[in-house]
Amino acid sequence: MKIPQITSQIALLMPGVLLGLLLIACKKQPEISATPESSPLVGTNRVDTVITTNVDTNVTHSLTQALQTIPEVSSNVTAQVKEAADAANQRFLSLVLEVQDFIKQNKFAEAGQRLTEFSKISLTPDQQQLVNQLKADVEKGLTNQVGQAMQQGLSNILGGAK
Repeated sequence: MKIPQITSQIALLMPGVLLGLLLIACKKQPEISATPESSPLVGTNRVDTVITTNVDTNVTHSLTQALQTIPEVSSNVTAQVKEAADAANQRFLSLVLEVQDFIKQNKFAEAGQRLTEFSKISLTPDQQQLVNQLKADVEKGLTNQVGQAMQQGLSNILGGAK
């Protein structure tokens, strides 16, 4: 189950829970309209007591069931958020390791391409600092490669390389 689905389930439960709490807190009893012809016992203490007891029992039971599902739904949401965070963290770590590996192999163009994938991930300030350091390492490596290539090319042009 995805987080938006769980959130919508909680949102659906909340009005019922709040209504139940309101009814219990106010001890509001539903009004029953009946004519003396349809029920000769309307207005007697016995019928009022039975109706009130049934309504209070039903409301209390419904409210109890709704309240019992809240921790379960909350626990499910927490677990799913943790799973999503763990997956995002694993993806971040995997990308960092890939970029570092490319840098070690002097494959700075590939490292630079991989760095663009960090823009798809929401980063913490510490993670952003690490990404910035990796970018600086890639730029430094590319600059060195370009400098070496230019030096080699110039040397070849001037006839210094044999």
